[in-house]
Formats: sequence, structure tokens, C-alpha cells
Amino acid sequence: MPTNGSSPTIRFEFAYNRWEPFFTAMGLGPRRARVEVDQRSVTVRLGWGFRSTFPRASITAVAPDTGRIGGWGAHGWRHVWLVNTSSRGMVSLTLEPPARATTLGFPLRVERLRLSLDDPDAFIALIAPRAPRADPTTH
Repeated sequence: MPTNGSSPTIRFEFAYNRWEPFFTAMGLGPRRARVEVDQRSVTVRLGWGFRSTFPRASITAVAPDTGRIGGWGAHGWRHVWLVNTSSRGMVSLTLEPPARATTLGFPLRVERLRLSLDDPDAFIALIAPRAPRADPTTH
């Protein structure tokens, strides 16, 4: 569920599965993982495992993600990154230009970012006015 205190930043929590205690023990738990959206940027952080901040304007499409899930954590291939703590609540973002990110301290570029969020519908509703909704069957 997003939270919005007195600041203009809206925070979204990652969706966790039954392995949440494992993620927490590894430094990837809810206290260190979040997606924050403000007027100009989006920050995605999964503890020490993944970090990216990019302009909202670079989001060219957002949609529910019904693609195959090949595991949990932060992993990617060819500029497509899966950053998830569950297989539910999946959202896909298309980014142009590609976003800069780091995983394990190594720099990378992200053209498509797949996230597992506790409230994916609220996230999509917030982002969609600036980016068209993508057809989930094209991913």
C-alpha cells in the first residue's frame, strides 16, 4: 500500500511471499526495499541488491506483468531486469532512455523493469497518466 505523509513522495512496498524472513535476513526485507515516486523521479531499491533512480518522464509504458517469473531477487539479461520478492503484484515499466542502475555495486542499464508490488494497481494508476499503458500480451 502506498504511503504519503507530509512529503510529495509516494512510497510503494514490494510484495513479499512466505520467504520474507529470508529476504529480511539477507538485507532485502521491507525496511530496505521500496519504490518511491515523486513529481520528477522514481527510485527503486531492493536493499543492497538493486538500486535505480530515473526520471518519471523516461517511463514510456506501464502495465501489469503477466510474463514468466524465473526466481526472486534482482536479476536481468539484456537490459531487462526482474526485481521482485514474490511472483504476485507484477508490474512492467518500459524506459526510454534506459535507466542507470546498480546491482551488487556494478553499474547497468535498464530498458524494461519488472517489479513485484504490494499494490500494483495504485502504482499503475499513479504512473499511467504520464505513460501509456502497455499491452501486457506484447511482453
